[in-house]
Amino acid sequence: MRKNIKLVIAYDGTGYAGWQRQAAGRGLGIQQVIEDTLGRLLGDVTHITGAGRTDAGVHALGQVANFYTESSLPVERLAYALNNRLPRDIRVLLAEEVAADFHARYAAIGKTYCYYITPESVPTVFQNRYSWHLAEQLDIEKMQGAAAYFLGEHDFRNFAASGSSVQDFVRRIDVCEITAQQVSPMMPWLESGSFICFRLSGNGFLYKMVRNIVGTLVQVGKGLLEPEKIVALIGASEKPNLRPAPAHGLFMEQVYYDGETYDREK
Repeated sequence: MRKNIKLVIAYDGTGYAGWQRQAAGRGLGIQQVIEDTLGRLLGDVTHITGAGRTDAGVHALGQVANFYTESSLPVERLAYALNNRLPRDIRVLLAEEVAADFHARYAAIGKTYCYYITPESVPTVFQNRYSWHLAEQLDIEKMQGAAAYFLGEHDFRNFAASGSSVQDFVRRIDVCEITAQQVSPMMPWLESGSFICFRLSGNGFLYKMVRNIVGTLVQVGKGLLEPEKIVALIGASEKPNLRPAPAHGLFMEQVYYDGETYDREK
């Protein structure tokens, strides 16, 4: 019997060319690693569908993917079997059978991304790998005020990477918050607790949109951009020259589906 299987996946994106399977010679995508592993394990899997395409170097705590199989391997043993075969920087947190029409990308109703900045003068090895080290003093309150300009539904084409094939650039951001020294048990590598967290939730994000938003807010925090200018950047007729935040500080935290709590005020 053909089954539709949903996976929840965490990965360290440092050594990969992003989520998507890459053309020959362009690096290794996380999708390819999981597809190849599933192919060897189950024998009939050649493609998995991810909820979103994370960039090269971006990490995930809750990427979601689905695939179809007729394998007789019990689904409750699948995560264990995959983790025994996958590299240690990719882990399957959950494997479960879902409805035949479930689609990891199109069924998603919301996503949350988090971006971490460490202001330490000398970051630890782990902070340097999983957060953006910025020694400059950032005005947190000013960035918090500026973040409000991104809330709501807007045409975010100016915050997408150039050359995107997407036709619809309208997205809705429900949460855009910035907190300092928010120690998270999911981030033990941020040992000192001295860090800044940018959390964005919305119904969808364009290619490099989160990194461009964070980079813009950092410009505000440095005093190089006034918060009110963000409105003009969003609606500019010509694409502005934005400075995206580096990939290694970004985490795809969670993908939401019908029946799951998606608290827009959280």
